[in-house]
Amino acid sequence: MMAAADKTFTGYPYQITLTADEQRAVDWVGHRDWNGDPLWQLLTGDGVLWTLNDVVVADVCWGEETYTFHLAEHVAWSIKDLYDENDDGLPIPYFAEDLADKFHALFGAIV
Repeated sequence: MMAAADKTFTGYPYQITLTADEQRAVDWVGHRDWNGDPLWQLLTGDGVLWTLNDVVVADVCWGEETYTFHLAEHVAWSIKDLYDENDDGLPIPYFAEDLADKFHALFGAIV
């Protein structure tokens, strides 16, 4: 493991921190909607750097810890595209307001 302070996150301009409960919410959505399995695949795939307690980790134990997901620009855009393709003017399906707010903040930061 490498301390986050020792790692430059060049190429990972966006981030979102998800608690274990919030990760389990994504898991619970599963195949029901875009913010389940498709979102999980993006958050755990290529172009994402994970930190746990400010330490870079090689893998995520989904639903067990609070992780910060450092996203490459193309991943952030892919997540936003999923949202835009499925936005029907309603809140993000199945997510509590606090979790939805985290994603809206991410979307608002993407330039």
